[in-house]
Amino acid sequence: MKLVFQRNSPTNTLVIDAATDDVVYNISTTSTRIVSQKTTIRDVRWREIAHWNNPRIGLGEITLRGETKAVSDWLHKDGRFSSTRKFLAPNGKMYAWHEILSSLNFKLIDCQTGQEVARSHRSSSGVFSTPRKMGLEVADELEPILDDIMLSFIILERNMRDSTGIS
Repeated sequence: MKLVFQRNSPTNTLVIDAATDDVVYNISTTSTRIVSQKTTIRDVRWREIAHWNNPRIGLGEITLRGETKAVSDWLHKDGRFSSTRKFLAPNGKMYAWHEILSSLNFKLIDCQTGQEVARSHRSSSGVFSTPRKMGLEVADELEPILDDIMLSFIILERNMRDSTGIS
């Protein structure tokens, strides 16, 4: 499944299925206080799928399937200095996001098989290549856990942009 972000923002955009042009997610962020933001993921029927309370310092907490957890408990690091983040999906499998440093993209690995199951790509203005919007390619069999993949990707992408100064 190829997902396309209509805006070059992981936290304020529509996410479209490239094959059907259908809206899959509406992602919006509001400031709840001077020091924090709330990013909400909604489906096409405007139902809240998940939200991330994102403080300016630290990772905050997420609510997914009605359960609230600290981001550091749900999307935990492999080790103190690791950039890899892992989460346990509802299908009982562990998945790990790895940053591809040369391109500032991410790939998602199934920890059980070692297979790459998702990959992000940056938007491109088209100066040296064909213009494209930011996107996320996800193996079709992972559609049942797409909410988890999308929420974890948004958190990682936003944090990477904050730390590198990319807008």
